[in-house]
Amino acid sequence: MLGNIDITLLKRKSVLSMRDALAVTSGPSTANMTVKVLVSILNWGIDREWLVSNPAARIKKLQTGHLLAWTAAEADFAEAHFPEHLRRLIVLARYTGQRRSDLVGLLWSAYNGTSIKVAQQKTKTVLLIPVHPKLKVELDAWKREVQSVHILTSKSGLPLHAGTATNTVMALTRALGMREGLNIHGLRKLAAAELANAGCSMHEIAAITGHKSLSMISLYTASASQENMAISAVEKWGEN
Repeated sequence: MLGNIDITLLKRKSVLSMRDALAVTSGPSTANMTVKVLVSILNWGIDREWLVSNPAARIKKLQTGHLLAWTAAEADFAEAHFPEHLRRLIVLARYTGQRRSDLVGLLWSAYNGTSIKVAQQKTKTVLLIPVHPKLKVELDAWKREVQSVHILTSKSGLPLHAGTATNTVMALTRALGMREGLNIHGLRKLAAAELANAGCSMHEIAAITGHKSLSMISLYTASASQENMAISAVEKWGEN
């Protein structure tokens, strides 16, 4: 982003321009993390007396907020219009509720025809997730033409890279005129919301998503239909 420059001539305005450009293309979280790494590198230069100041120091973080949850209609639209290798990513994310890193790392050996075994990279939690009927139809069809040990692959058949997947999905949603800010992680929120709409408890949802905190489940299910939840609640209330 900065190119080949003399680091002793680096100006604060260049760092800010880089941060702002990254915020547009990769999101504010990536922009903030890049500045944080740059601060550490430049501090290392100061310690060795190659620099006298750090132009990236004390730059205010961009507000990140929470990633948007997809709606079912948006996921349906993506499945209908994305190229096949990315359509599969949407389907797998929507019906497993897993993080991007776990999705791209899934091997065919994890699928036994009825469930998928996931060892989550972030939390080291091991989950055995029964396969949703719609996902089973997809997986069985994909497996008949499998050419890789990975479930998700690129257009050329190589393992799908997490960063590339994120950037491509964001670019596609913009190109197709979809809502600004949609990200792969938002499909994890959609899965949690759809589980909530189906009447699942917090603990049942956590058994799928692998969340340790029920407060996070509450955040993820914020897009669940209030009306559906209320109807379900009163029905259960009346039965008891």
